[in-house]
Amino acid sequence: MSYGELLAKATRNGHILRRELSLDAGSMIVLHFDNAEDNIIWLWSALLSGLIPVFSTPLPLSTEQRINHLSHLDKLLQHPTYLTRLRLSNQFLERPYLKIETVESIHAWCIQRPDKAPLPELGNIDPSTAAMLMLTSGSTGHAKAVVLTHKQILASHSGKLKSCGGTDAHKSVLNWIGFDHVAAMEGHLLAIASCGSQVHVQASDVVGNPLYFLRLMERHKITRTMAPNFFLDKLDRYLEDTAPLDLDLGAWRIFISGGEAVITDTVLSLQRCLETYGASSNLVFPAFGMTETFAGCTFNLESNEESPLPNHRRFASIGKCIPGMEIRITTPDHVASIGEEGNVEIRGTNVFSEYFNNTEATSAAFTEDGFFITGDIGFIDGKGNPYLVGRAKETILINSVHHYPDVIENSIEHDRIDGVTPGFTRALDHRKDQAATEQVCIAFLPCYESDNISAAVKPLDEVILQKSSLGKISRLKIKQIIQKTEQVDRQRVYEQSIQEHTRASRIAPRNSMEAALHHVASKCLGIPTTDFGVESPLFDLGVTSIELLQMRRHMEMALGITIQTGTILQNTTIHSLAQALDPSHDDNAYDPVVTLQPRGKGIPLWLVHPGVGDVLVFLELAKQMDRPVYALRAKGFRGEGYFATVPEAAGTYFGAIKAKQPEGPYALAGYCYGAMLAFETSKLLEANGDGVRFLGSFDLPPHIKWRMRQLDWVTCLTHLAFFLDLVTEEFSHEIIPHLRQGTREDALRHLIEASKDARWADLALTSESLGSWATLAHELHVIAVDYEPEGSVQCIDIFYAEPLRICAATKSEWVSGPLMEWNSFSRKDVGLHDCPGGHYTMLSGEFVEGFANILKGVLTTRKL
Repeated sequence: MSYGELLAKATRNGHILRRELSLDAGSMIVLHFDNAEDNIIWLWSALLSGLIPVFSTPLPLSTEQRINHLSHLDKLLQHPTYLTRLRLSNQFLERPYLKIETVESIHAWCIQRPDKAPLPELGNIDPSTAAMLMLTSGSTGHAKAVVLTHKQILASHSGKLKSCGGTDAHKSVLNWIGFDHVAAMEGHLLAIASCGSQVHVQASDVVGNPLYFLRLMERHKITRTMAPNFFLDKLDRYLEDTAPLDLDLGAWRIFISGGEAVITDTVLSLQRCLETYGASSNLVFPAFGMTETFAGCTFNLESNEESPLPNHRRFASIGKCIPGMEIRITTPDHVASIGEEGNVEIRGTNVFSEYFNNTEATSAAFTEDGFFITGDIGFIDGKGNPYLVGRAKETILINSVHHYPDVIENSIEHDRIDGVTPGFTRALDHRKDQAATEQVCIAFLPCYESDNISAAVKPLDEVILQKSSLGKISRLKIKQIIQKTEQVDRQRVYEQSIQEHTRASRIAPRNSMEAALHHVASKCLGIPTTDFGVESPLFDLGVTSIELLQMRRHMEMALGITIQTGTILQNTTIHSLAQALDPSHDDNAYDPVVTLQPRGKGIPLWLVHPGVGDVLVFLELAKQMDRPVYALRAKGFRGEGYFATVPEAAGTYFGAIKAKQPEGPYALAGYCYGAMLAFETSKLLEANGDGVRFLGSFDLPPHIKWRMRQLDWVTCLTHLAFFLDLVTEEFSHEIIPHLRQGTREDALRHLIEASKDARWADLALTSESLGSWATLAHELHVIAVDYEPEGSVQCIDIFYAEPLRICAATKSEWVSGPLMEWNSFSRKDVGLHDCPGGHYTMLSGEFVEGFANILKGVLTTRKL
């Protein structure tokens, strides 16, 4: 359709609206359509006839919600006229008093009365009057109607054209967002303002078919389009997994992403993929806008220059304001300082002035000095870049801890959990039954296999988890629904079916040893024996490193035997553990591989033990990962002797990795001392012709022999005690000179006396086991006293935290000095990743989630 044809149709239709519906200029007409063509034609029909169009949102699928919505809307808009198609009119049947008109009936009248009288003159339009109304999503309650004036809309487009490439960048616009969302109107009017073409398609045509989207971009030489982060991620994954395409995207200049938080790594990865097909080298622009600001008012024009995951910034900056706008962050009593989180507020020509017929909401939306309170929480960094971290009203506060739903939901979507339909996940707070406090609740749409008994009842479905045209799901509406009696009953039936399925499929103990181990595991983990069987992986039950050690001790007492921690780590079901502990089982061969996470998608991650030789430190990290995780445990825990040289250790680990994962690419990392062994093992893999796409050094520089020569047996013992949280770091440094004056037995006795009694009991340690452990750690350090790194690997990523005092005074000194020496051993520039916590705590419970998010982001960047 040409613009001339659109003008002719809109003029004719405008005349029909005024004549047949007897509507006066300034009357409101609600447009309820499900396609772009109808919305565009009747938008201009209304405008040219002097009416004020109001875009309807998709009506709720739930009958009760639909009735409530229509009742509220009719009252709010003071009984307007509703225009729709005949096939959609049945959605209004529950409210027969509404003024419903259909396009078909209007056209029928026109045939009967072909009056061609011209439209009345509209006269001069006051720029401050309403051009149209758009409804908010209603995610925080009933929808509000945002008044959008002529002046606001014109100023918005002027600012965007100045900021985002001018008219040339908007010569051809592709839109697949519904017109109930302001983003569709933004693209439509930008194309008109640029005298450009525009292509509109249904969301369902492109969301499930990235190739069709790309072909549309190529065929119509699209210069500008937009999509939320979920579609960026879908497009990036498609291009990563697809063979090179015959595709020319040379016209593409701008890819706006808004509507939800934009993940930095997704932007960078997608940018690289699209560049290979000729798209602009600076293409993806994360942005921020609302209905109240007529879509985008900030744009990040430098997203391709953002370094991956700086500190906690997993999400990209929303960018600078367009001309005529300003942004600030405030707390209840002051304007926030750099990096301080607070309320996001904006002011300028883009911002609306009122909610229609709602003075209370309008007043609450603005500060005394005229800033609009967006309802978002964010901060501004030292370079003036604003970031969003969540919604103020949707932040979940439990036991004084803030949880951001967007972060939780993005993590779940990124992990691609089996049985969870992508795109239908919401995190919210919920108080279950008579619980004393609320908890974080995840609402999701199940997608089980048809033969899975748990598929019999689905507590949440597409009716409850209905999406808006931009793919959003209201958390408030979910909370309201799940609190209703019928939904609680439905949930209870669902949970009962899950429990019955679990109990029916659980395998009970088959002999006395399995029964004893099963009973101990149940007692230590606080899980009824009916809820798990002897084939249930213990790590799936949420066992922590402390619980594992406690469980080992109680198993020893129950069976009257000695059990190595490594035996439990390598036999993670009751059945396999019972077999390993059977006296007739004489397989004592050393196997370094410990499976910490058997499931997940993607290349496995291999983790090499720190200087203490054990891998318990990785247990919490493995739970956070979305891929198989294997750890390599040092030789010597079962009395099989120690490694004699670094090459022997690296060779052993090379053989173990190849046996478990015969084909690459490989991903390795080592914590502290383990980084050195991971480096040597990676060289062996590369020499074998295998690709090592990721090598991580968790806080270790390449040159370590100076440190190895300082670590005698007593030092290894005290560091082990600190590592296990038996003593404080300060005490461990102070006690070393005193412990060196006596024998090893004296050192052990003094250290035990100084230890925290509760912690000693938690770990189920003995003097003998701690001494043997210290000896193993010392032997590991002995083989590295003359170690000098040689050669190189493809790439190295350094994960650093607050350093040990003996290594560096500050984090910046630690990074710029010893850690940067890895550059000499990497064929590419090393990656630097600032992690929370300190050297000994970066993988602890307090900081492990943040560390895992950083690690997962880096693995994604390395295309793993």
